[in-house]
Amino acid sequence: EALYSVNFTSQNIGYAAGTSGTMLKTTDGGGTFASFITVNQPSNGLDWLAGTNQNISWNSNGVTSVKIEYSTNGGSSYTQIAVVPATDLTYSWTVPNNPTTQAKVKISDNSNASLFGLSGGMFSITSSSPDVTSPDGGEKWQIGRAYDIARSEERRGGKECRSRWSPEH
Repeated sequence: EALYSVNFTSQNIGYAAGTSGTMLKTTDGGGTFASFITVNQPSNGLDWLAGTNQNISWNSNGVTSVKIEYSTNGGSSYTQIAVVPATDLTYSWTVPNNPTTQAKVKISDNSNASLFGLSGGMFSITSSSPDVTSPDGGEKWQIGRAYDIARSEERRGGKECRSRWSPEH
């Protein structure tokens, strides 16, 4: 394969493109070129609502298939989402109802776990339903008395939340 172009983004970091579309990355000023994975989305500060579909996107080269994982604890541990062809470049993920402010995405070469990319910074996953804070279980309520039912937020995801209770159910 012939070299088509080389572009540097800094003194040491650059990309080389081959005539057949192969792209390689260098971090030593062009001394060596290697395979890479870069996570584009999600990015730092996003807030994704549980139950919605969100696109995870990446760029890669020299990789056949990628394993997509997410973390809710800032990257201390990860849960697998999917394994897909690296050439897909986008995966539509149904965000789980696992609220956190410390979410990250990791995309790795499915055959070489040491080659991976991480989402830039942390993003949030917000619950799609309110959290009931009272009653919280174990209460004994007297017949005929009024009690307040409390929840953490009145609105989630731009939708109004209403509660209904009936003694028949």
